[in-house]
Parts: sequence; structure tokens; C-alpha cells
Amino acid sequence: MNNNPQMNKARLDMLLSMAGKKLGTDPSKLKSQLEQGAFDEALKGINQDQAAQINRLLSNPQALEQLLNTPRAKQLLNELMGGK
Repeated sequence: MNNNPQMNKARLDMLLSMAGKKLGTDPSKLKSQLEQGAFDEALKGINQDQAAQINRLLSNPQALEQLLNTPRAKQLLNELMGGK
């Protein structure tokens, strides 16, 4: 597992960007809502099953890190970063 805080922040920012696009909201607003624990407000644009899955994932940092380390997630992050 990667313990580099900068890498984790970069991954979190990319994840927030992707989620913001999917939910039709500004990533900084989404981050603020999530930091305040306003999960219901942040996730109101998706169905209940998806919201429950996201809540479980967000409440488990190890599971989130594991997800971000999958080949598909890495590929999506790479594509979002413009192939950098």
C-alpha cells in the first residue's frame, strides 16, 4: 500500500473530480460536503444502492486505497490526468 500523503491527496482529488462530473457538482463543493459528513447531500444524484456502496467505501480507507490500486482505476486516473 502507498503511504505517500501527496499521492493519496492526488488520488483523492482525481476521485473527487470524477465523482463531481458523475454527480453534476463541483468537486470542491463535493469535498466540502463529504468532509462535513453530509453524505446524503453529496450523493443525492445517485440511486440508494450506489450511495450505500460509496458510503461503505468512504468509511473504509483501506478498501478505498485497494480500489485505487486496481489496474482499471489506475488506467482511468491516467486518462483523466491526460496520460501523465
